[in-house]
Amino acid sequence: MAYCTQQDLVDRIGEDLLKELTDREGEGEVNETRLAQAIAAASAEVDSYVHKLYPAPLDPVPARIQAVTGDIAIYRLMVAIGYDAASADGTWALLYRGIIDWLKQVAKGEGADIGQDNPAPQGDQPSVLVAPARIFGRDTMQGF
Repeated sequence: MAYCTQQDLVDRIGEDLLKELTDREGEGEVNETRLAQAIAAASAEVDSYVHKLYPAPLDPVPARIQAVTGDIAIYRLMVAIGYDAASADGTWALLYRGIIDWLKQVAKGEGADIGQDNPAPQGDQPSVLVAPARIFGRDTMQGF
């Protein structure tokens, strides 16, 4: 399940930059196939962390998950066209590393919250054995 849409990415970085990141053939429009692949890969990456505490795929998709999935997809598209995090502006690489650190906290249940749409589980609950009262015991078997 995709956690963000093409429109989410257009809203985030604009259609011109999205064209630049996906249109390697020079057709002048967003390559929807390439974009869908980036979004699917980003969604799978998010699932790989959150599935430890939440049933994946997440439905409904919390706004925080939608946002980080979009950022991961953008970062993946940038890397695919040769973006070098060490040169010029490393903002996207820093953002990606921050997202991964946050997802690791989510996976460990260390207080990171994916959003109010999906409340965090309460952790492991102790098992409780429910059974009728003992028929045979030390007191009832005395003398046998």
